[in-house]
Amino acid sequence: MKSTLYKIKNNVYLLSIINKNIIYNKILKVSINEKAYLTEYKNYRYLLKQKKNYNYNIENFSDYYTYKYIKLSGGINFKINKYSIKFNIDNFISDEEYLNIIESKKKTINIDILIGDYNKENSILSDIIFTLSNKELIYLIDNIFKNLMLASNSTSFRHCDFKLNNILIKKNNIPSLFDLDFSLFCKDNEYIDIKDEYINLYLELEHNTIINGFVLYFFDIYLFALSFIYYYNLKYLDKIIKIKRYIINEISKSDFTEEFYLFYIIMSNILLYMIYNNIKKDYIPLCKFINIKIVLNNCKQIINKNNIHIVYKLNNSFNLINKIINLNNY
Repeated sequence: MKSTLYKIKNNVYLLSIINKNIIYNKILKVSINEKAYLTEYKNYRYLLKQKKNYNYNIENFSDYYTYKYIKLSGGINFKINKYSIKFNIDNFISDEEYLNIIESKKKTINIDILIGDYNKENSILSDIIFTLSNKELIYLIDNIFKNLMLASNSTSFRHCDFKLNNILIKKNNIPSLFDLDFSLFCKDNEYIDIKDEYINLYLELEHNTIINGFVLYFFDIYLFALSFIYYYNLKYLDKIIKIKRYIINEISKSDFTEEFYLFYIIMSNILLYMIYNNIKKDYIPLCKFINIKIVLNNCKQIINKNNIHIVYKLNNSFNLINKIINLNNY
């Protein structure tokens, strides 16, 4: 039995285990000296536990290992699929992290490893978006929101970091919930106290902000629309304008989810905001909490008034939007 470790990005590794010409692949998310992935692990475990009763897709991050007070010159052992794997600590520590540890005069470190399945047929949405036709992309986005909706309705799940490079696409364009670092569970009519460990950088919420679960669900749709535009950037603006026109022309011919319609009107408002304010590259102000309210409050202005189907489908959405805007805890 042989094993290889390949660094995908900072603190994320692909582990391949080779035994008798059979290869097992796992994703390792490694955290040093902090329990950065414990909450994410609990979120995965909760959703996986509920999955047998509901029809949504989620990645299988089912193992979590914690090692305390490991010497820098030492190693760690863990088991995966009956295989015992051993690695030296320096396999996981970057030069910068090593220097920081030495300068802090620590002799040992703590390591936390979140372990998930890996399938080479899976893709990150941001990696394949330009390979899809407009029709394929529109139906994929709708399926992404169906998956989010099913998980949210079944478990009160709120992703809170729902952007293109955090959405996994499986074989046959099946979207899967992925990367749950910020995820929370909060029903529409519940309020949650945003503490330090739950602060979302996109919302820029202050410590101990009270927020409604209903708003967090809409924020997932908003952030998806924002990242959709952000990924294309202004130099591909003509491409995203064509997608918007395609939606206008084709939307009445299919029955999409209400979340998809919200995505469309939010995306349209963001585009108008960008053009009106002549934004060149910095979209971060669009992420601020106050701008979510502004965008949602102006959604009616972008509707094609001649498309009765759109107006009919959006009636419920407008009621929900008004509910958001009028929440007295804003």
